[in-house]
Amino acid sequence: MIYKYEEKDKRIINSKFKVVDVYSGKSEKLDYVVVNLEGEHGSCINTKSTKYWIILDGKAKVYINGEMNEVSQGDFIIINKNEKHNIIGNVKFAVISTPPFDASTEIFD
Repeated sequence: MIYKYEEKDKRIINSKFKVVDVYSGKSEKLDYVVVNLEGEHGSCINTKSTKYWIILDGKAKVYINGEMNEVSQGDFIIINKNEKHNIIGNVKFAVISTPPFDASTEIFD
């Protein structure tokens, strides 16, 4: 099965945060979105999902448990559940969450 990015609906979370739901795995153990971020995601902890981020374009600063790393195209980031994280920059990145993302388990501070 192939899921085409160009054919999916875009969600605008706010003026700086746009999401494309490429695959929402109701019967699978993951989901996959592409995020266009211009600014800051916001510091949060997910109590359920491990997230895998792939930087597709741009540069950003990624914070995981207080440690900052600069990232750019091609970089791969793993954020385990219960790890405090944030991303700041003008960047397009893919996010795979397993199990599938559930907004009720995302705690912002």
